[in-house]
Amino acid sequence: MMSSLRFIALSILAVSTIPFAHAGHQVVEAKQTVDVRGPFDRGSSEFQIGAGAYFSVNNSSRQRPELNTVDGAARLGWMLFDPSGTNFLRGNLELMVEVAGGGIVSGPGNVLTDVALLFRYNFVQPGAKFVPYIQLGGGGSYNDAYHDQEQRLLGQAFEFNLQSAIGVRYLFSDRCGAFLEGGWRHNSNAGLASRNLGLNQFGGLLGVSLFY
Repeated sequence: MMSSLRFIALSILAVSTIPFAHAGHQVVEAKQTVDVRGPFDRGSSEFQIGAGAYFSVNNSSRQRPELNTVDGAARLGWMLFDPSGTNFLRGNLELMVEVAGGGIVSGPGNVLTDVALLFRYNFVQPGAKFVPYIQLGGGGSYNDAYHDQEQRLLGQAFEFNLQSAIGVRYLFSDRCGAFLEGGWRHNSNAGLASRNLGLNQFGGLLGVSLFY
């Protein structure tokens, strides 16, 4: 009789542990869903740093002298929308803030710097390593070339800055890439000073992009 009772008790105990063991197995195998944003998805950010050079055009006289610079730029951007559209026009809009500085290596003065707001359209194809872009922007700039009274390109320390560029990124991963761009920029003071022929330059930058 006692042996039968022990057998029944052990059987009940063994059966009762099966659901708990199965539940523990489910906990171990449960997977958590993680929301991972792509580099060009809405809300993602980009940091760019690059270096290059810009060369002036229409250099024909002392009033319009050659003025060339070696430049460095840092930019912080925010993806405003998810990529959308069809064919090669698929892409998104990015807002960027740029701080740039250049040393004048040919011409009057020593420095030419700017702070600008840029709007960039990224041509984003699914899974593409190469991501082209176009951008437009403007802001303000500082120079010390205006001290040279013979030149009439820049008439005061503060000038307005307008710029445009085309470029392309190569993505090493979703978080890192390299970029190459070429563009035009214009500095003038909108007639606030007596000297205001304006400085036009063409050049480019090479650098890295970090996404987060």
